[in-house]
Order: sequence, then C-alpha cells, then structure tokens
Amino acid sequence: MGRLATSTPTVPVETEIKLSLRPESVRRLRRHPLLRAVRPERTKLRTIYLDTPDAALLRCGVALRLRHARRRWLQTLKAGQVTGGVLAQRTEWELPVPVPRVQLDRLPPEAQSCLPPDLGAALSPCFETVVWRETWQV
Repeated sequence: MGRLATSTPTVPVETEIKLSLRPESVRRLRRHPLLRAVRPERTKLRTIYLDTPDAALLRCGVALRLRHARRRWLQTLKAGQVTGGVLAQRTEWELPVPVPRVQLDRLPPEAQSCLPPDLGAALSPCFETVVWRETWQV
C-alpha cells in the first residue's frame, strides 16, 4: 500500500551572529588565515525602514524594510522575538520588488498575519541607512 506524502511549509528563519570589534582589531581580523585566503565581497546597501507614525510595527515586534543592493530592491519583513546577545533568530520573509515601494500583498499569508490590519496607507519611511558590507564566504 502506498504512503501519502505530506509536508508542512517551512517558515523562513534568519539566524544572525553579531560580532563586535574594536577598530584597531579589524586589520588583525583581515589577516586571519581563514579570511586571508578569501577575497571579501563589498556591497553597498541602501536600506529604508518603514513603520506607521505611532510605531504600530515596532509594537507588534515586526520590522519592515526596503533594501537596494546589486541593482535590485528587496522587501523584507522580520517578525518574532529578537533574542539578545550574540545570536539572534527571527522569522524573515524576503522578496524582490521592482521599485522601492512596499507591496504587502505579495507577502505570503503567514507573513501578512504578523501585520496589524489596515496598515498599508499609514506606512511611511522612518529612517534610511547607507552602508558598505564586506562578506567573506568561508
């Protein structure tokens, strides 16, 4: 007799390890054998963080951003408890968008369920960052 395959959708989880260095330690880190053999990838990131004037997303534990990197825009929604310390894990949904405009209707239903109702019109940029990120694949 055959077995019916069932699957539960996986929830995307971002796992982030945060490290901090004193400026004088950066040169030493770059000389580490694991990094010295690999050329870092430098990427300019322009990120626009959004919320409502009364911080509805922040109060719900949700972060919403638009990021421009490598000639494309990405919309990212992060939800869930931010853990403290070095290790952080949150549910994250990320999808490309053609223009720097939030498109909440393109998020999967489980992501939309993290948002307060009737949010769209009230959203506006809160702040913007422009940084250079260096990434080593080791």
